[in-house]
Amino acid sequence: MVALSEALFHELAGRGPHVGVSVLCPEAVDTRIADAERNRPAALRPAAPVELPERSSSRRPLARRWPRHPSRRDRRARVRGIRERRFYVLAEDAWRRAAELRCEDIRLARNPTFAPPV
Repeated sequence: MVALSEALFHELAGRGPHVGVSVLCPEAVDTRIADAERNRPAALRPAAPVELPERSSSRRPLARRWPRHPSRRDRRARVRGIRERRFYVLAEDAWRRAAELRCEDIRLARNPTFAPPV
């Protein structure tokens, strides 16, 4: 999504200032992707539920740590970033430091550093 948005940004940049592009990088969000089978049509569901150990163990901490909806402060910061015509609208603090570390890993061609935002 970021690469597509970057391409759109460059394509629109030569056409005038009327359309802007921003990439919202909010941080981890509890999307319930691990529960995606809830949307599967009945005809395509397995006969018996499939419970993978990594699914059940990884889902619980996610639901406790990350809210489903951003706070009012976070929503205001996102809108402000878009109004200021910033391309990257990033989460602050620990998430930004984690992103910087990832970029540094790429720049130095080193293996990914395990440093979850806390």
